Amino acid sequence: MNPVVRFTYGVLLSLIFLTKFARCVPFNPTRRGSKDKEEPFCSLHHPGTGEFYDLSPLSRSNLSAKGDYNVSGYDYGVNFTLNLCKPVTTNLSDYYLAGDIPSAKSIGGFFTNERNRLFSIGEASSSPYFRGRKLIMELENGSLCPSSHDRRKKSIISFSCNRDPYASSSISYIASVFDCVYFFEWKTIHACPTVKKETTLSPLSVFLIFCTVAFLAYFVGGCAYNRIIFNARGLRQIPNYDLWNSMCSFIIDFTIIAFASLTSCFNFRKPGGIRLGEGTVNNMEDALIDDIDTNA
Repeated sequence: MNPVVRFTYGVLLSLIFLTKFARCVPFNPTRRGSKDKEEPFCSLHHPGTGEFYDLSPLSRSNLSAKGDYNVSGYDYGVNFTLNLCKPVTTNLSDYYLAGDIPSAKSIGGFFTNERNRLFSIGEASSSPYFRGRKLIMELENGSLCPSSHDRRKKSIISFSCNRDPYASSSISYIASVFDCVYFFEWKTIHACPTVKKETTLSPLSVFLIFCTVAFLAYFVGGCAYNRIIFNARGLRQIPNYDLWNSMCSFIIDFTIIAFASLTSCFNFRKPGGIRLGEGTVNNMEDALIDDIDTNA
């Protein structure tokens, strides 16, 4: 078989192997359903698929120019203020905290009424979780529910994946149950599965892996083919041995010629200080001739 044809077959076989390998082995090494390793801040892996979800970019701090998220309550009669993964950044000193709020510094969402009374709808949480296929986050331990001495307000936020990179995150108020439990829907691109940052392979790494696998498939497959089909032994087992041998000989010859050319560009001196070179040899010959003529 022609060496070029064998090389083409080797490349095609390596490409097929890489395609099957990429489908069977994911780049994310997280085990499904593994809970041994603590999840990063405000993020998690899906317990069934191992996909990574990171909600931390939605969090806003005191340094953020946008501030907290404002959500319209529509027919509920009030508007809501929310933050994700961290407490709200709004200054609460101008409001009267109603409903026996446990801690004003940990409020993750609230609303105010016309009498400037502030009601907490839950403390900040950084622990999202999955309920079936839905990504959920709960804000618990808010103000006391109406006509209750032990039940407290809470919020349930359901996240939906919006893959439009140009669309901003949108939060919608859905409903409330007995003015005690509040439901919100949050559509954002950050609710879409991603690859964990530290496990991401750069394009250069993928290219190097491809080249390594292709070379191994070519070399090992070629050696096995030459050994079995042509009964080759020793270095003759290497695929396209004549081609590689010619290339190595060319590189060696080129190196020798280049080294010789570089050494010829320098002038060397003998220990006595006499320079070697074409001009120096000619001068020595002329001096010897003059000495012979003088003695004669």
